[in-house]
Amino acid sequence: MRRELHDQLDRLIDARNAIEIERANALGSLITGFHVFEVTDAAAARKLYTEAIEFAGGLIGEAVRDAAIVRTYQDESEQRRLLQGWLTDLLPVLTAPPLSLLGAAPRRELTVFEVLNALSALGAGETQAIFAAKTGKNRRANRWSIAKAKLDALAWKQRLIALGHKEKAANYEITVAFGEQWDTIRRWRPQCEEILGKAHVEFHLAHAGSSRDFYMKRGGLFGFRRPDPLQSVRSAGDVYKYERSRSAELSKRKSRDLS
Repeated sequence: MRRELHDQLDRLIDARNAIEIERANALGSLITGFHVFEVTDAAAARKLYTEAIEFAGGLIGEAVRDAAIVRTYQDESEQRRLLQGWLTDLLPVLTAPPLSLLGAAPRRELTVFEVLNALSALGAGETQAIFAAKTGKNRRANRWSIAKAKLDALAWKQRLIALGHKEKAANYEITVAFGEQWDTIRRWRPQCEEILGKAHVEFHLAHAGSSRDFYMKRGGLFGFRRPDPLQSVRSAGDVYKYERSRSAELSKRKSRDLS
């Protein structure tokens, strides 16, 4: 394990150096104007960042994380307090130095401190713009929850196949659980990307069925038992059906309010 971590760290440092050289070259070629530097291959930078976070998780170990990260709460309002604590712990990796170039136009940058302040404001009864829900035509209160439930259906397709189910069998289990035809379900990804964001969808689907997936882990020394996958599929389907029903009720309520 120690050798593997050292090898992974060497690869991360090499990749970081390549991006730093690219940044230095880009800044050196910038002469004048109101241009702002961006890493040419931003996808490579994000990939490196994700791999570095995963490396940090492996370096720390599950036992340390379980002991250090608080996850339980008494009531709903305490969730914000927990989130504030997590963000504070992550400050070293979430805080980036301000980007400023001579002659560059000023730009608005989101920092983790703005998120922490907005969470604190929620606790005081004030909703700042960062957490204010968008309103308008066809924006029902649970639009995000429906999209998340649809994404779970797509993720379960990949997870069941990774667990050894045949494709047709996986499709069958999901259609029964969600109460929709597979021809309908398989078209849900563009909707999910529009509402949840493409990066969120890609991350969720990449995680499903991977070695990091909770359902792919084997039993440990103390008899670790993961939930029954098929029962979990049915539970995910129940969430989708509930959100569909809630959406219909919210739509009726909105129609009554407008009349």
